[in-house]
Amino acid sequence: MAGELSAGGDEPLPRIAMVLGGLGLIPFVVGTFFEIAGGPGWGSPALRYYSATILAFMGGIHWGLAIGVQGDHRGEDQMRLQLVASVLPSLIAWLALLMPMTQGITTMAVAFLLLFAGDILAVKRGWAPIWYPKLRMPLTVVVVLCLLAAAWL
Repeated sequence: MAGELSAGGDEPLPRIAMVLGGLGLIPFVVGTFFEIAGGPGWGSPALRYYSATILAFMGGIHWGLAIGVQGDHRGEDQMRLQLVASVLPSLIAWLALLMPMTQGITTMAVAFLLLFAGDILAVKRGWAPIWYPKLRMPLTVVVVLCLLAAAWL
């Protein structure tokens, strides 16, 4: 089908998701570059604020997955668990913004890794599209490498 790439399994990986996900990496790469290169001084704040925004956005995806399917195979307790887990990324991001730069950015890198683990679990339980980890893995790798480079180089 046009606009989709095979991601294995039954569901194709939507090309628009790949394009938008890739574009979403630009602030991570630019912020990291300026942080490492000692650019205009806005690299670290820009990277931190954008990371917090994206963590909150990614948690929101799980909120949407939890409430978006009516009459599915999940029980009330499972939906409640997914809803609770969906707000954790934004809370972690908020706390990370209050920390010193190195600790805050490192905390967000760990949060992105944990969020990816949650993405995989959601797919295994049938709560997210089968193609989702294939989109998220390369994005997560770039994000985590950028954050760790900015924090530690």
